[in-house]
Amino acid sequence: MAFSPLNFPKEYLPYIVKLSALSITSFLFFYSISSQIKLPNDIYVNGKKIAGILIDTKVKKDYVEKIYIGIGLNVNNSMKNRVDEISKIAI
Repeated sequence: MAFSPLNFPKEYLPYIVKLSALSITSFLFFYSISSQIKLPNDIYVNGKKIAGILIDTKVKKDYVEKIYIGIGLNVNNSMKNRVDEISKIAI
């Protein structure tokens, strides 16, 4: 997702990751999935990572010109053929 906020101070950028993480946990909660935020940018369910957030920005002087938000959510994945090392930490 990309958006261009108007007069968005760059000091507020850390809140974008936190708001994104809260949005994901709220989405999961809607589907009765209890999750935890692991700062700075991961979401965990039952101690295993289910999502990650990446933020990129284009800053001009003191304001943010563009914000790019990337969210990777592990869904419809089978752990059947995964390496043991990965299946211990991923969901």
